[in-house]
Amino acid sequence: MTPLEPLPLPEGLEESYIDCTDSCGLVFHVISAGQKNKPLILLTHGFPEIAFSWRKIMPALAAQGYHVVAPDQRGYGRTTGWDTRPFHEVDLNRFTMTNLVRDLVCLVYALGYKEVHCHIGHDFGAVSSAMAPLMRPDMFKSCIQMSHPHHAPPTPPFEIEASAGPISSPGSRSSTKTDIQAELAKLDPPRKHYKWYNSTSSASKDWETASQGLHDFLRGYFHVKSADWPHNDPKPLEAWTAAELEQMPHYYIMPKDCSMPETISDMMESEDGSATTSWLPDSELAVYVKEWQRVGFQGGLN
Repeated sequence: MTPLEPLPLPEGLEESYIDCTDSCGLVFHVISAGQKNKPLILLTHGFPEIAFSWRKIMPALAAQGYHVVAPDQRGYGRTTGWDTRPFHEVDLNRFTMTNLVRDLVCLVYALGYKEVHCHIGHDFGAVSSAMAPLMRPDMFKSCIQMSHPHHAPPTPPFEIEASAGPISSPGSRSSTKTDIQAELAKLDPPRKHYKWYNSTSSASKDWETASQGLHDFLRGYFHVKSADWPHNDPKPLEAWTAAELEQMPHYYIMPKDCSMPETISDMMESEDGSATTSWLPDSELAVYVKEWQRVGFQGGLN
């Protein structure tokens, strides 16, 4: 296999590979900063991102006296050893949250640590940074979730027969299952949830073959999800209903018959995508484009 070109990292950051084949089957690609004898801060990225996303914050954290490590998670970037089979063949059990936390535990031990001072996660990585301390509070001493609030795990169904009604945990959406996809499809115009779309067999190919090209697609995707898109107005929803979800931007509650690239293309029709180059220049966006072109999106979508 031809060696990959080194990533264009800021001064003080280095990339390396941590072999965890015997424990979780992975060889992790990690970016690190700071002295290895300092308390460990672990950073987990979101989707569609990679460890490279943490490059600008890592030097500041290291300067505060920490050893900072950002891995490419299972299915992403330059980490290898995960199930690369296509949608209809892949073993999704290998991508459950229990297994993803196990991956991080194995990585921490391989780094020579027994505990993590703080686990910081963004977007999809925030799910890991919430679940890891719940599963292994002895190892993960504190955590921060960015852009993805944590939903409390469901209450164990003790004494079901004695229960006067359906069991639900505090803050849960509802104990009665709502077919939200069916309800969204009844809207005018009909819509669909982006998580449902991303779980379909066509999603990975859609992402990989965007008609506007992967560069423009990712530029637009990052643009509309940033503060540079003026229509972002986050606020709490009153209920888990189609009428409430309809208020959300199309990158979350998509037009029913559109792919994600088509959705982003429509949203960017009257937008100036160059606005985001102040914090994501083309040279850095090119890193994401090359990595996703090389690996594909199925691993991240799993």
